[in-house]
Amino acid sequence: MPGSSVGTSRLRMLAHVVELIVELELPLVHNSFLLSGLPCSQVAMLWLTQYFLNFLDWPEISNFVALAVVLGADFQVYFCVAILHHLQSGVLESASHGVLGPFLAERPIQSFRVGDHLDFLQSLQLRHRPLVDSYLAMIVD
Repeated sequence: MPGSSVGTSRLRMLAHVVELIVELELPLVHNSFLLSGLPCSQVAMLWLTQYFLNFLDWPEISNFVALAVVLGADFQVYFCVAILHHLQSGVLESASHGVLGPFLAERPIQSFRVGDHLDFLQSLQLRHRPLVDSYLAMIVD
């Protein structure tokens, strides 16, 4: 529940873990965030609090929710990382022009289809589920 304090803490934790995994998996994207002065976690928090409304098409929003319900809350993290992977060239270009924030926070995400990224999502899960679960466990109870 995004409005509750536990829900907000949970989303902040998920956004933080997105940033950790982006640093490991997408170092060029991570460096683009650093150079632009925009925390990756801030973008992830925006996307997560809005459930990607105004960023993704409705079928992809439905896929986001279904993945989290069926496969676990950790898939919210992998989903954000997969989007940044999909947008990598745009992130690098936008950061070099000083417009990374508007590129990620003010425009719909073009051409993202979760079905095209399932292998990447599963590879993220295999490598990072223990890390993500350890952070999620901190805010349970």
